[in-house]
Amino acid sequence: MPYMLELMTAGGVALVHNKPPLARFVRLSFPERIRLLAKTKEVRQMRDALVNRLRTELHVSSSEVSLYYMPLLRIMATSDVFKKKLLERLMKIMGYSLESVEKTLGIEEVSTGGEGERAKRESAKRSRGG
Repeated sequence: MPYMLELMTAGGVALVHNKPPLARFVRLSFPERIRLLAKTKEVRQMRDALVNRLRTELHVSSSEVSLYYMPLLRIMATSDVFKKKLLERLMKIMGYSLESVEKTLGIEEVSTGGEGERAKRESAKRSRGG
């Protein structure tokens, strides 16, 4: 009971000098995480369908497909040697269009002229004069 008077009056916590001031106005906005999830919903659904299909074909867990096989497929899809055959096979298995398969694997575009990404960057650099 010796501190009862301090708690009842304006003493105690209210007299702290180093307390930061409260913000007068806080702008409320829609959560970014939910907006990002809504934006990527279609791609995530296609990726999950591909993972489930590969899971049943390979007889492994879906986490193993996501962890080990999907990165391998991405690397193969960016390689000029495997790209065309892999994308055609995935299109046939999943029934997706070429653009959907590329989105699912996270590939920007497929080069039609057979030149790799490095050659594209070099030709773009030469055309800019740099």
